[in-house]
Amino acid sequence: MIRGCLGLLLGISVALAAPAGDFELPSYTSDSGGGYSSGGVYAVQGTIAQVDADPLHPASGGPWEVVGGFWPTVAERPDDLFADGFED
Repeated sequence: MIRGCLGLLLGISVALAAPAGDFELPSYTSDSGGGYSSGGVYAVQGTIAQVDADPLHPASGGPWEVVGGFWPTVAERPDDLFADGFED
């Protein structure tokens, strides 16, 4: 009886806690240094000895994956379909 009540209480508490707020996963690196440089219209940001994962062997578990190497771009590329007469 007590086990059933505890199970019911646990189920209710999990159900009430589930829709709690937005989920956010910020991007972090574990590295040995690096920085940001810019000049004119060009800018570069990088790290030295990024130890997250090997680009050819990503670290993964379930639906998550950590890939090392070049940083992915944040900005989306504008659609230039037929901008110059050809599809890119």
